[in-house]
Formats: sequence, structure tokens, C-alpha cells
Amino acid sequence: MSKYNLYISQTQEDEWFAHADIEDQDGPSKYVVLGNSLSEIRQLVSEGVSGDLGIPGIEFEEVFEEIQIPSF
Repeated sequence: MSKYNLYISQTQEDEWFAHADIEDQDGPSKYVVLGNSLSEIRQLVSEGVSGDLGIPGIEFEEVFEEIQIPSF
């Protein structure tokens, strides 16, 4: 099973999200989880790693908490 890096970022509107670029037999896709706080994102990510977010079997090698605010 492949492992992926997960990135946690904050938007300019103070929303948090976790995102990872994932490639499997169906091609590339993006794993995205939205949350209202860093602690909520951490909880959702830990649940997602165990498959509770409907994306079973994904293991994250490393989780990065990004300090910079991405621009959309």
C-alpha cells in the first residue's frame, strides 16, 4: 500500500483544510477535508486515516501543518 503526505493549511477566511494528492489505479485524485479549527482537522484526519471518512485504506506517511496561507 502506498503512503502519502498530508498537508494541513489555513485559508484567508480562517477555515482549515487537509489535502493530499493521491494516485491510484484510477488516476490522480485529491483528498480534501474541511474544518473550522486546527484541532477539528486533526481529529478528522485521524478518523480519515482509519477509514471513517469513506476513504478506507489510505495511510499518511507524514502530516505537515503549513504555516503559510495559500491563495486561491
